[in-house]
Amino acid sequence: MTFISKNTLSDQYRKIQENIAGDTVMVHTDIGKIGIIGQLNTNAKMLDDHMEALCGAFSDSVLVFPTFNYDFTKNGLYNVDADPCQVGMLNEHIRQTAAGIRTATPVFNFFVLNDAAFPCAPASNPFDATSAFGEFVSRQAAIVFAGAEFSSNTFVHYVEEMAQVGYRYIKPFTGTLIQGGTAMPVQIEYRVRPLLPGAVVYDWEKLAHDLYRADILKKGPLGKGFIHTFQSGTLLAFWLDKLKKDEHYLLTNSSAHFTQQLYADHGKPLQYERIEGRQM
Repeated sequence: MTFISKNTLSDQYRKIQENIAGDTVMVHTDIGKIGIIGQLNTNAKMLDDHMEALCGAFSDSVLVFPTFNYDFTKNGLYNVDADPCQVGMLNEHIRQTAAGIRTATPVFNFFVLNDAAFPCAPASNPFDATSAFGEFVSRQAAIVFAGAEFSSNTFVHYVEEMAQVGYRYIKPFTGTLIQGGTAMPVQIEYRVRPLLPGAVVYDWEKLAHDLYRADILKKGPLGKGFIHTFQSGTLLAFWLDKLKKDEHYLLTNSSAHFTQQLYADHGKPLQYERIEGRQM
């Protein structure tokens, strides 16, 4: 079992913070990959220590934590105040204990610290230019993976939306948004992958390799693991250029070949009615 020093962890975060341009940072976390601070303790104490190390080092930044909850796609309900984050125990702890605001977009929502004016209204498409992801790009925000794998990079879906890739199709989801005790109807739509084996599999190893070579993706030590960072606008421009030359650049070779077969069977671009209608 690996124990880490809280001071060391704070210093590692500060080193990253000092090399990030801009004042907005979106953070994916996986504290299991970082380690236990000091000694075995209660879960609450462990989470408090990790939160203090991270938030203390970035105290001058707007911190944005993914608090994604996928239940809306199944039950049609999103409670902004109560629905738990399903993408990391530290992010959920921060949502429950820190003084911040949560965005009101179902499924792909965020918890924001240090900026009460961050746009929180529900976006009709969680990945279009008016979404939180669009806000990150307009702010030249950094995206950070603290212990989390680069393959947890949801920003890829924003890039695909900007490129209007044909291998994903727009699917609508309707339901109810609950906030402050008030319920209201809400609808979102975004590009989903076909629910078929082999459809839309990303080649994360190649993608990371290319970004390292271009000096876009940075890597440093963090506890017993690593921290990865990139600047959102820079990665967006790099991947859009690659996608202009090869629409399947983000995918594995086998997934790209499968996509071509889907186009042959269902037409290009793929459409919700053709794919899911035929599956029903």
